[in-house]
Amino acid sequence: MRRTPFPTRFDITHNVPAGVAIVVISLMLGACAQPGEVLEFPNGMVVREPFLSFYSEHGGQRVFGYPVSLPIESEDGVLTQCFQNVCMEYHPDADDGYQVRLTALGSLYTGGIDPAVPRPERQATNERYYPHTGHIVRGSFLSFYVAYGGPEVFGYPLTEQLIDQDGLIYQCFERACFYWDESAPNGQRVKLIPLGQCATRQTLCLFPPGELLGSLGEWEGVPSRVREFSNGFRVSGRILDFYEAFGDEELFGPPLDEQRIGAGAVYQIFENVVIMAEGPSGTGRVHLAPLGRAIAPDEPPQPPSDSPYYFQATGFEVDPLFADMFVSNGGASIFGYPITSLRQEGELFVQYFENVRFEWDPGAPEGQQIRLGRLGVSYMAGEIPPILVGGEPEEAQIPASGVGKVTTWVSEPVVSVSNPTETFYVRVTDRGDMPLSGAQVTLVIYTPDGPRSYPMPQTDEDGLSMVTVDVSGLPPTEFTEYDVIVTWGVEQATRRNHFLMWY
Repeated sequence: MRRTPFPTRFDITHNVPAGVAIVVISLMLGACAQPGEVLEFPNGMVVREPFLSFYSEHGGQRVFGYPVSLPIESEDGVLTQCFQNVCMEYHPDADDGYQVRLTALGSLYTGGIDPAVPRPERQATNERYYPHTGHIVRGSFLSFYVAYGGPEVFGYPLTEQLIDQDGLIYQCFERACFYWDESAPNGQRVKLIPLGQCATRQTLCLFPPGELLGSLGEWEGVPSRVREFSNGFRVSGRILDFYEAFGDEELFGPPLDEQRIGAGAVYQIFENVVIMAEGPSGTGRVHLAPLGRAIAPDEPPQPPSDSPYYFQATGFEVDPLFADMFVSNGGASIFGYPITSLRQEGELFVQYFENVRFEWDPGAPEGQQIRLGRLGVSYMAGEIPPILVGGEPEEAQIPASGVGKVTTWVSEPVVSVSNPTETFYVRVTDRGDMPLSGAQVTLVIYTPDGPRSYPMPQTDEDGLSMVTVDVSGLPPTEFTEYDVIVTWGVEQATRRNHFLMWY
């Protein structure tokens, strides 16, 4: 591996006169962020759009660390902000759908790609060979890599797993480098080398990984941010990150109480939703609780439709009344799939989704007619079964064994019809948020001709299973939905996702 100095464009501290930078950044931030859409850190730095959504969706502080620079705009119009572990770039004129991407700091640090290794004749379930660069990602590095974005976020691997002169195990990708921290708690041992900090301190960029870590150090034990609302309730940590990134008070309403613990999760009730951070300490996936599914009336599915807002998994289409609000605020990944058609309830027209209820009130003032229903208020009033988000801590003593969380993703979110193969990944953890090995996994792909089922290998010691299948014959330009069904003993859990076929 060859280490080379970073180009001067990444030397945030020396390229722009301080006074000019402050004026430019103030103007840019004021233009691209709405009030309240800001994530503040104890070091005085903030993250706003256009980087905030990307930061929150791909691991936040756990992956990228704290911001260590203000955003700087280059002469070619690219906006760059550095964090401890990476630098993010915003390309406003990009036409590939990926305007926010990571700078290729891994490539700059290594100086290129190490010689390729042969493709294994028999690939183990906990390793993946990437022919694009000729390297293998395996074990815990692979689990972390695919869980937080895979090649789309970190780029392809440039090296194999290596050991430096200090005994540090690490591996570099095009946009980041991972290392193994044996002293960290289980489940947090894969970390990123702080190349973002390195980029702002050029004299350190030639150090080997172990020496670089020792020189830069790590910021540990910094308290999470807390936001207090006018009603006296507070929101903090990862629930606050999700709340501000995907809707804030305008969409979700204010908090109705403090954070609670129950059913193996940390959760908080807001006027319109309940936000959950999975795991006993709230370190798992953050999402909305399925309140809509708990109270939606039964309704037979709609006939299949060519609409881009029709979801085969549930057989319903997002009504055109709500399509803009649905898409602009995160779509199915936030609200869940539609589970009813548009229906009238009193003076309101409503549609239920797995996690929320959309409402249209024709009698409301213009601009306030479309909104989320107050399902959080209903939950507080006991109108929604408490089993969805658990009771008080003393009622939530759940054994660690058993299926807790199921996560699924694909290697290629967009699959070319000329190379119609897709690799599906599943990771399963138990109720203690630890990897669950030995679980049976079945993949079901929903096609116009009916579902296709594929058995997947049992989950390995990292809770991971993967399978590569031929997806030819699926309609291009349309999303194809799939389920992974996880069985462990008498327990069963299902998770949905989708991918897109394209020319």
